[in-house]
Amino acid sequence: MKTDSKGDKPIPDNDVVEEEGVIHITLSKEERKLICSQWRNMLIVKLFGKITWYQYLIFKLRQLQKLKENLKLIDLGDDFFFAKLENDKDYEQVIKGGLWFIRGRFFAMQKMASNFRALKAMFNSVAMWMRLPELPIEYYDPKIFTKIV
Repeated sequence: MKTDSKGDKPIPDNDVVEEEGVIHITLSKEERKLICSQWRNMLIVKLFGKITWYQYLIFKLRQLQKLKENLKLIDLGDDFFFAKLENDKDYEQVIKGGLWFIRGRFFAMQKMASNFRALKAMFNSVAMWMRLPELPIEYYDPKIFTKIV
């Protein structure tokens, strides 16, 4: 038999237990695997800048990435979205396809992370493109670029 979070009260072996106003749900490995399989080909997307109309976002993302199948967006708040792609080829194309810009606004993306929460989310790194007009050719070196940016 399991014990509560403090380790002193036994918890019965049923699926849902309420303890001091907190509900604990126990999931088997099979249930967890089933839940995760539903989120296959899912990306976390962060929009930087003013938000654009939802249906327009879907239209432009499909157009820019030349997706073969449907794209679903789920608004998570704080300018975060889940982007669900219907097939592996579209997913790989988007992951490897580079940056997304819509109406001059940048979309950062990362692979789905379990227990994702928009309010606590952070991007550790974000890929970006820069234009450096008239930069002399001798400065075109990865080590120099890191100093410039």
